[in-house]
Amino acid sequence: MGFLRALAIVILGVIQVSSLTWSETDFMFIFGDSYTTTGWNISAGIDSPVPGFTSSNGPNWVQYLGGTYNVTDTKVFNLAYGGATIDSALVPPYLPTVQSIVNQVSLFEQFLGHKPVGASWKSDNSLFAFWIGINDVGNSVSWTNVSQSAFHTTLMKRLFGQVEELYHSGARSFLFLTVPPTNRAPIFIVQGSSMTARVASSIADYNSQLRSFAKAFQQEHKDLDQVVVFDTQSIFNTLLDNAKTFGFVNASGYCDTYQNGTPSIATQVGPCAPVADYFWLNTLHPLFTVHDETCETATGQFEFTTHIVLDADLNMEPMLVYRALRKISDWTLTTFYSEVYVVGRENVPTDGPVIVYAGTLFSTHIATLAVTIPHRRRVSFWAKSSMFKSPFTRFIMVSSGSIPVSRNPNNAAATQSPSATPTPATKSLLSTTSRALSRQGVVGVFPEGTSYSEPRIMQVKGGAAIAALEYVKWESEMDDIGTHERPKKKLSLVPVGIVYTDKSQFLSRIVVRYGKPIPIDTYSEQYLSALTKSDTRVILGNLNAEIERRMFELTINAPDWETLYACQMSREILWCQTDVPLKDFTSISQTLVSIFTPQATSERQQHVKASLLKYASLLHYTGLRHNSLSSVLPRVGSQRPSSTSAPTVNQAARSLFYNLSVSLLHPRFLLFFPVFVLHIPAYCTSLLAVRFFADRELEETISQFKVIFGGIGLTASYGLVAALVVKAVKRVSMAQMPSGRLSAIVMSSGMLSRGDAGILARLLRTIGLGLVAYSAVRALAKRHKLLVKGNYAQFKRLIASYKVFRGVLSQPSLSIPVDRLNSSYLRPPIPPRNPFVKYPASTDDDPARGEREPPVPSYKLIRHLLEARERAVRDLVGYLQQQEVKHQDNMTPAWMDIQSRVKDLQKEIGLLFKDR
Repeated sequence: MGFLRALAIVILGVIQVSSLTWSETDFMFIFGDSYTTTGWNISAGIDSPVPGFTSSNGPNWVQYLGGTYNVTDTKVFNLAYGGATIDSALVPPYLPTVQSIVNQVSLFEQFLGHKPVGASWKSDNSLFAFWIGINDVGNSVSWTNVSQSAFHTTLMKRLFGQVEELYHSGARSFLFLTVPPTNRAPIFIVQGSSMTARVASSIADYNSQLRSFAKAFQQEHKDLDQVVVFDTQSIFNTLLDNAKTFGFVNASGYCDTYQNGTPSIATQVGPCAPVADYFWLNTLHPLFTVHDETCETATGQFEFTTHIVLDADLNMEPMLVYRALRKISDWTLTTFYSEVYVVGRENVPTDGPVIVYAGTLFSTHIATLAVTIPHRRRVSFWAKSSMFKSPFTRFIMVSSGSIPVSRNPNNAAATQSPSATPTPATKSLLSTTSRALSRQGVVGVFPEGTSYSEPRIMQVKGGAAIAALEYVKWESEMDDIGTHERPKKKLSLVPVGIVYTDKSQFLSRIVVRYGKPIPIDTYSEQYLSALTKSDTRVILGNLNAEIERRMFELTINAPDWETLYACQMSREILWCQTDVPLKDFTSISQTLVSIFTPQATSERQQHVKASLLKYASLLHYTGLRHNSLSSVLPRVGSQRPSSTSAPTVNQAARSLFYNLSVSLLHPRFLLFFPVFVLHIPAYCTSLLAVRFFADRELEETISQFKVIFGGIGLTASYGLVAALVVKAVKRVSMAQMPSGRLSAIVMSSGMLSRGDAGILARLLRTIGLGLVAYSAVRALAKRHKLLVKGNYAQFKRLIASYKVFRGVLSQPSLSIPVDRLNSSYLRPPIPPRNPFVKYPASTDDDPARGEREPPVPSYKLIRHLLEARERAVRDLVGYLQQQEVKHQDNMTPAWMDIQSRVKDLQKEIGLLFKDR
């Protein structure tokens, strides 16, 4: 930690007090000269327009800081004035009307110090910036009646006297920019090497004193938020020394035609090169391109110093919040989902830096990664930087291992392609991410960027790609300055596919597949040797394309919703009363997708898909599932579908009575009933949350509300059970205590001792009561887990039998008319588009997306449902038999599993209904 702080001061030229919160700065007050001014006049009012008069023939550093590199919509008040010095009485400006720093601070106190409406700044959200001294040094460098160093001390005292006034007004965050190497400007170059050397020496002394006074100021005021001195010498000299690399055709002169400004930043006149190809606009002022590079570098270093502070926090142990959240995630996944199958554990190393990337930003995905990561490694996730503001939320975020992300509300619509020039917010994120990885950490990234409901991966942003390559670059830079304290290990970039058998369904299952790491050596070498931004962009794009390809391999992707629905319906029909093995779930599902992917010449395929979609639609609107429905009906017959597809009223009544008896009288339910009663709060809170809060059109939100609010209800239930157990144990006497393990725990802990016992006895008593309560809750949870699946399946069969009975009991005339059926119930509803997803141009926007038919009583659809079921099953079997012939020479294991199920189903279809 101490070394990194020293590194920031020595190498970056930054004095860092506590933490530079540029990403949380809401107001910025600027003081300076022609390098800084935009021509704004505070006397005309705080909302007066900004003329944009700059000396750079375009935006200057202030405008870039408040615009391009503005990560929090900072409001800028620029009081700088062209030609300004620190104090006109010490260094007279070229005109007596020029506002010096003394005058500018006075204007601030007059118009902004009282925090008026529109400028209601606070100490903790405002930055005060100074770039001054160019004219002070330049105008006084030839003076022979004073000592340059002593005079600079006088200037510093006057400057920091003004800073002190701002401090007393409430300013707590300060930024100072050093005088750039104006000794390399044309105005001094033409005066010869002696003058340039004298100016360089004077600038060096001025900047040295600026740093010393800034350090003394921060030592005197312990309540400062930040004091930063940014060294402009480094960036200016880098640009000047490598002018051709940065595209400057002339770094020591200028074009006379351009010196007073041009109509356009792309102007080219006569023999001169385009104006943007020059470093200097005139004798003293650099062009806007230099301001851009300076500002970009400055903001990047601001963020670097911010995360030096976070280094200590991110190393915090024992990360209690993370451990607690992971344990809660353990309970959540094992309670809501019946099985979590993990494959590919060998692809995640036991140590070393790892980036795991896993599709959409979905809360269950976060929990799944935290729980299933091999070797129980700790995963750090990106989180909004504003969550780190207050001490309480900061403790939560840091203790959970989160990495702060600065977000710009003005740039919400992120592009899909990775950028070769990261914004300051991105630089901040990458800097902290690299530090987390350098400590052999694991970082979880979700390249799709947001949560959405689509049949396939729609976008893969460049977050994982740029995080990986920027880490390699960061490691290379650390190697150059020898800061590695441990042997360096290669970065592993591991794809993760998280697939749900039914995302929002209670007791569904999850497949988590950790893929083989992407070899990034080739990409890294190319990235480190890239000469232009265009080259960098191509390399990032290539790595991002590989990331996208790996994500497609590990997940299920269909070209459209109809194909995905047909795949899901086929899978449910083929594996009706059994589960698809999770190890094969993804491959089988993707094979079914390929079978039903649209083919222009296949009328048979379109017919089968239409049958499957109609059946799936009617299941959706009746609230039934194929396996529950099939379990209460006779087998599908081979005869043509007709009105006889439905069972008789007597058959339906017998089925209902049978399922009701099994549901209530089976020993499985009798054992489950006490546990069921205790879990009613969890069931109720889950269902009520979905009904009143969730977007019913989005499966992700339904799942999240079920899990979160079900967990809240479960916590309440288990808390009540624990309290009752503790209360009961306190009341029981040792004579009444049954023998066995519980009695041993009670006796050894002394939990039945009286309140007047010693401290140790009371401590043991408390621990013992806690262990008993925990044991009781755990036993309750295990019993629920053991019995809930069978009872839940039986409950769904009971509901299905009731709905079938109600449907066949009603008159056929009450069913939905066929014309309405064929116009409104031909496919399940399609979720609406997510406005934050960048869809490919080739993606059609179905006008019916997001639309749902108004709810109707299920009995009006039951007869149509039963007929659609028979047609869908028969059509599917026939079509898959046909496809088997076509694929005999290319039979994959998934195809073989599908054909095995087809043959089993064909045998069933060959049997007529027993009661006919």
